[in-house]
Amino acid sequence: MKRSAFCWGAMAVLTVGVASTALARPPYLAAFKAHYNTASGKPTLNGANCALCHVGAPNQAKWNVYGEAVRTALGARNVSDPAKINAALVAAESKTNPDTKQTFGQMIAGDKFPGSNVAAGGAGGGGGTGGAGGTNTGTWEPGFNGVDMDGLTKVGGGNWAVQNFLVHYTAGGDGAIRTNKMYKNYSAVIVMRFPEGGAQDSGILLRMTGAGSGGPQLNIGPGQDFGTITGAQGTRARFDLIKPNDWNTYQITVWNGIATLAINGQVAWEQSSGGIPDSPGYIGIEGKGSKVDVAQFWVYPMP
Repeated sequence: MKRSAFCWGAMAVLTVGVASTALARPPYLAAFKAHYNTASGKPTLNGANCALCHVGAPNQAKWNVYGEAVRTALGARNVSDPAKINAALVAAESKTNPDTKQTFGQMIAGDKFPGSNVAAGGAGGGGGTGGAGGTNTGTWEPGFNGVDMDGLTKVGGGNWAVQNFLVHYTAGGDGAIRTNKMYKNYSAVIVMRFPEGGAQDSGILLRMTGAGSGGPQLNIGPGQDFGTITGAQGTRARFDLIKPNDWNTYQITVWNGIATLAINGQVAWEQSSGGIPDSPGYIGIEGKGSKVDVAQFWVYPMP
């Protein structure tokens, strides 16, 4: 995979300290897009999401090892000089991920999250500690491995298949794909599109249990209230952040039943309440009528 295809779309603001809710300040946005040449290529790893450097949404001020390396290289808060931001990214990429024993630059070139403990082109280094639902904490886990359906379970109807490194839903009934593991607290990054639009209800399922495809749903289907969670207060539709019929990146963080959402690198809303059970469940993507393509599906388990 060419590096030019590495990061698609907008990148969130990166500051030393607590990040503002006003993500993607122009100096950072322009510098990240220029450095990773986001103008071309399909969305691949790390496309347009805060998970490149952050654990959870940026407002939570948690950083992975790559984010810490970039912060150290910046050396100051709210750097606005594009040349200094670019130099910090170059400097951080030369550092080594302690788990994988590879440089962050090598991991990026191999389309692996630089802060992950999974080495580019192979298995990762040290694991994490046991988390809810039998997961580990401290590393990004692929829901979709980019090659086949291993790691995903089909639920209900629908035709789901992997072709050209994408998961395609091509109708054939209502259904979903979900992770094989349950998660209680997590941050999930999903890059997907509805290539033909439509008006059916589809979404990201946040707490699936049992064999059914129900549970709290982040509505993202064409014609629906993009960005809302049914039954949860504090969420709202964010059509203004969506690119219709195009690739969009969703980062949903769930913590003790409270959720935060970023769309295409910008905070959509914070601190929802209600509607999300505080218990482990599967994370899924629903298909109902309208075609769906999924390019990336990653989960970061948290205690």
